[in-house]
Amino acid sequence: MLKNPAILLLDEATSALDSESEKLVQEALDRFMIGRTTLVIAHRLSTIQKADLVAVLQQGSVSEIGMHEELMRKGDNGVYAKLIRMQEMAHETALNNARKSSARPSSARNSVSSPIIARNSSYGRSPFSRRLSDFSTSDFSLSLDAAYPNYRHEKLAFKEQASSFWRLAKMNSPEWAYALVGSIGSIVCGSLSAFFAYVLSAVLSVYYNPNHGYMSREIAKYCYLLIGVSSAALIFNTLQHFFWDVVGENLTKRVREKMLAAIMKNEMAWFDQEENESSRIAARLALDANNVRSAIGDRISVIMQNSALMLVACTAGFVLQWRLALVLVAVFPVVVAATVLQVCFPTTKS
Repeated sequence: MLKNPAILLLDEATSALDSESEKLVQEALDRFMIGRTTLVIAHRLSTIQKADLVAVLQQGSVSEIGMHEELMRKGDNGVYAKLIRMQEMAHETALNNARKSSARPSSARNSVSSPIIARNSSYGRSPFSRRLSDFSTSDFSLSLDAAYPNYRHEKLAFKEQASSFWRLAKMNSPEWAYALVGSIGSIVCGSLSAFFAYVLSAVLSVYYNPNHGYMSREIAKYCYLLIGVSSAALIFNTLQHFFWDVVGENLTKRVREKMLAAIMKNEMAWFDQEENESSRIAARLALDANNVRSAIGDRISVIMQNSALMLVACTAGFVLQWRLALVLVAVFPVVVAATVLQVCFPTTKS
């Protein structure tokens, strides 16, 4: 409008407005249309009654064309006249039910979520597919059935699909090099934890040696080993977390892009449902993608690190003291079961 075009195209310009706002906007549009060619696409037929020429589309072709008064004179034989009467009846019913619902307790209003009404006829998309929050669903269903019996009511159910780990892993295929370096860092960090435990146990055994000279030399050697292990742990921990964070952030970006693309492909009536409000959609984009990132980036990193720790620790145990290693392997499932029970059944302090 700021460019003052010679041809103006309006595609349902007032479809998202209430009746009061629609009247104000439509008056402004009527003044702006003077002196220029205007094409208006509308389901709310009250916005095109002042048009010079009205074309009614039915099954992809023009079924009627003419001025508003000419099309209304056709009566029951005209598609345009039927649509006008249907919208007027629905509007009157909405006002009557709104007055009735105003007398009800606030907790009882809108207790039933309004379904999406899909038309099972040849007139195209229903003009009543928006969410009607001012009156109950049952009242509107009865009035619509009486006005136009070819309508059918459908509740669009959302079928949840089970998430697939391999599908998420394939989404990270462009970052396979980062994942490889991060995996190496995770494995080395887990191995260093087992080596650190071995060095610490060796230091403790040296303290029991009565030879102070030998004890001093061994402790100095193990101190240098601990410094080396700590330096290596710092390097590989940095590699582990940095590269897995790169993988997780790129996955978060892709998941949000795909979610937003899927959301934008929905019909307008989908956004009228309570569970698809803008705030909830924004929360999904923010939280769901982060949950996916945690599942792929953080958990895989920790699983690989702990697996490497267990493998190296068991191998070292069987090499050094295989009898004691057998006892630890036998006790390990009991420890895991006790940990799971502790998490599942937390105790409350009095």
